[in-house]
Amino acid sequence: MRDHAAGRNTHTSHPDSGGARAILMLAVAAASAGLLACLVLSRNAAAPRPAPATSSAQAGPGTDRSDPPSQKHAHGDSLTRERQALALAPENSPVRSHLAVLLDNAQPATQHRKAARSLAELASAESVAALKIALAEGSPQARIAVAEALGACRHQDAFTAAAELVKANEDRLALAAIRGFGDRGDAAAADLLRDVLFSEDGSEPARIEAALSLGTMGDAPGGKDAAKVLFDAAERIREETILQPVFEGIAARPFEECRTFFSAYLGANDVPVELKALALESLGLSGHAPAEFLLQYAAHPDPQVRGAAALGLANTDESGLSASLANLARVETDPKVRVRLYQALGNQENPSPADVLALVQAEKDPAARLPALTLAASLSNAAAHEEFVRYFDQVAVPELTLAALTAPQVGDRIAAVVALSRASSPEAAASLARIARETKDPQVVSTLEASVRQAQNERPR
Repeated sequence: MRDHAAGRNTHTSHPDSGGARAILMLAVAAASAGLLACLVLSRNAAAPRPAPATSSAQAGPGTDRSDPPSQKHAHGDSLTRERQALALAPENSPVRSHLAVLLDNAQPATQHRKAARSLAELASAESVAALKIALAEGSPQARIAVAEALGACRHQDAFTAAAELVKANEDRLALAAIRGFGDRGDAAAADLLRDVLFSEDGSEPARIEAALSLGTMGDAPGGKDAAKVLFDAAERIREETILQPVFEGIAARPFEECRTFFSAYLGANDVPVELKALALESLGLSGHAPAEFLLQYAAHPDPQVRGAAALGLANTDESGLSASLANLARVETDPKVRVRLYQALGNQENPSPADVLALVQAEKDPAARLPALTLAASLSNAAAHEEFVRYFDQVAVPELTLAALTAPQVGDRIAAVVALSRASSPEAAASLARIARETKDPQVVSTLEASVRQAQNERPR
């Protein structure tokens, strides 16, 4: 249109006495330009409309800023190809409807993500074209959903586009694409995530996301490749923030697959004890480690390792560990480790009341005293041990009542109420009634009300 206007101005400012030939040429040029304008307008009407532009100020902190002019020009060239590919899709194709959702800024994030994932699952040239259009024209929220979908999509063009996002290192889009590669889960994705994880120039969030994504591959086609990358990373990386998701990814795998790694790592002389404890905690929290493995480290010389082993024992669903746990707690010198051992002992089905009573009577550390009393409360209903019941009613109940009313930390006040609610003795019930009358803490009141509701639901009808 700009060239046509220029031509028109040139002709009207230059009189030509040549007559008919010049007039005929003007008419042909005007007709051609008009036809061209109609074609352009028709093409633009058929193309999906871009989402309204969002300024960086409107987008808020952490969102991607608008593309600079050079990038917009590049997008324009690319989108011409993508629109041509999209034109091959039938009018009633789901590709078109999914793209419309992605370009609709009024849609919630859940719908954007659903539409983007649906396009990724189609894995066709048309669906990838739609994702690229949405990446260029969608809102910041939609672009994040698209970046993740491109990483997850099995189409090679999608893989290339997502890899470019990771390389460009635009934080939110790169992290989304990395998550998508974890869902893609093949060997190519594992290789790309390895490069991100080991990149010394890469951002810490991207490296952490890469480790987490490798850990999610599991039984996917690239799961074994991902496991090898994680094993290698654990041996070579020393940054604790990066290692934690690495250990979590390893621990998420079947234990027999990673037993050799954990045994070697925990026994290595050149690994700092802090990292050994971190590795063992990740394993314990996964719930995959057998108790016999964790018990090996529950008597380790370093309290950090013992604490990590005790945490794993508190998370195991294996029974028959009461005697071993009581013996460990009896000789444990670190109160933080004892707290975890009390938690583990409380999760066992039939701890010995005599063993528990001896532990509670011996516990003098203020930080470990409340967990010890909570352990006693969990046994007070079933304990056929007269001395145990008498100690609980005469000693534990008053201490728990005082903690519920005066403990400096709200978590301790709530823990005391929970402990008392587990006991069914008249003394415990009277204590809860007193707390309800005297407490000014709304969170304690809420806990009391929840305890009453739970007791009513559990009462036989």
